[in-house]
Amino acid sequence: MNHRMFNRALLSFVILSFYLIPLSAQVKDNSIRVVSFNIRYDNPSDGENGWQFRKNRIAQFIRFHRADICGLQEALVTQIHDLDSLLPDFDWIGVGRDNGKEKGEFCPVFFKKDRFKVLTQKTLWLSDTPSEPGSVGWDAALPRIVNWCILRDLITGKEIVFVNTHFDHVGVKAREMSAKTIVKEASKYIKTYPLILTGDFNCTDTSLVHKIFKEGGLHDAFFVSKEPHYGPNSTWNGFKEIENNQRIDFIYVSNPVSVIKHAILTDRWDGRFLSDHLPVVSEIVIK
Repeated sequence: MNHRMFNRALLSFVILSFYLIPLSAQVKDNSIRVVSFNIRYDNPSDGENGWQFRKNRIAQFIRFHRADICGLQEALVTQIHDLDSLLPDFDWIGVGRDNGKEKGEFCPVFFKKDRFKVLTQKTLWLSDTPSEPGSVGWDAALPRIVNWCILRDLITGKEIVFVNTHFDHVGVKAREMSAKTIVKEASKYIKTYPLILTGDFNCTDTSLVHKIFKEGGLHDAFFVSKEPHYGPNSTWNGFKEIENNQRIDFIYVSNPVSVIKHAILTDRWDGRFLSDHLPVVSEIVIK
């Protein structure tokens, strides 16, 4: 084989190799893997489903599924400290709902340190007095909060608004007013930033809450995913069996967020669920 033939063969091989290598290997993957997960508060009455048996499994779940950012619900400060120790690659933000410090349940946002930088953060109470720690809104049984933060993606340089919340389990009016409150606050950002909302909303997608979100420009990742949804159509298991049509945990996105994949995962360990809720996972790209 002469040099000219060899060079042509080499060039053909290089070109062919380029097309055979997956796109994700040719360019840096800019997708973001988002998790919404009610991890169940540390309840001493949970027996073999207690936090001491679940904390390592939840941390392993987050690592194995390569989460970039997680909106968690029902976390007490001791649980946050546990996860903080078990997930050294992550940082977190949030406050307790009872006093704006460490008392009561948090809605913390955990994020990869090498992926995101926090630019601003705040917590609002879902009530008529959103700046008053511990305030209870409308017909709610308990104080409820929503965490807001602006993050810079250290890979792309783009900035996003990430929102995490947990709606009341009793008050129908409280849930609807909470949705309106979030949509109103989101309107301050949504024209400038892509927005991601995670949470346990304690109602299904047939409720008025989700109509309010849709009309406010927030899209259910379950429905707008480019790939078909993976997993059951419910997120509630009560540490027993998955109940049909009880999808009460959601990931919402605004434009220009593109949802590539969406799943409700049923990971178990020794036959036991990680929590009484199932985690929701979406892979997204900021267009």
